Amino acid sequence: FTRSFGNKLESANVGALLDEVVSLRAYQMRVDGVDVMTRIAADLPNLQVQPSAIRRLFLNIVHNAHQALIMVPRERREFVAAAKLDGESLAIELSDSGCGIPEDVRYKIFDPFFTTRSLGEGMGLGLSVAYGIVHEHGGTIWMSPRVGGGTTFHIELPLRSRASDT
Repeated sequence: FTRSFGNKLESANVGALLDEVVSLRAYQMRVDGVDVMTRIAADLPNLQVQPSAIRRLFLNIVHNAHQALIMVPRERREFVAAAKLDGESLAIELSDSGCGIPEDVRYKIFDPFFTTRSLGEGMGLGLSVAYGIVHEHGGTIWMSPRVGGGTTFHIELPLRSRASDT
């Protein structure tokens, strides 16, 4: 579901790409009563990535979060995008206070065509594509339930592919 990026990698600031995607979706989320926050460290290095794929990764997860958030009362709708350095990795967390992912299906959320939505409301490819993009970049992705309700997606991208600053 993703293609090999080969030599199409470019030097890019993943934090800036995350901020771009969140900004793109923030207006509609706020219209829907979502409190949108970003906590992106200012000192993030550039990495060798495929920027359009990284944008797609973030867009898929932010879209899913938005869909989960409109299913809960307005007073508890919150989305947080965070990115920071963590040892030899860039650590990204996308967290929502939405309806969460039922425990009995968590193990298959990254499977192609798996969806918890009603027929016609999604093909179940967003998270499998996100998984492929992260792994193609040498990283890892997983989810955890959020305390108080909702979901946090954790993404780690290795710094070893850091682009030179020249």
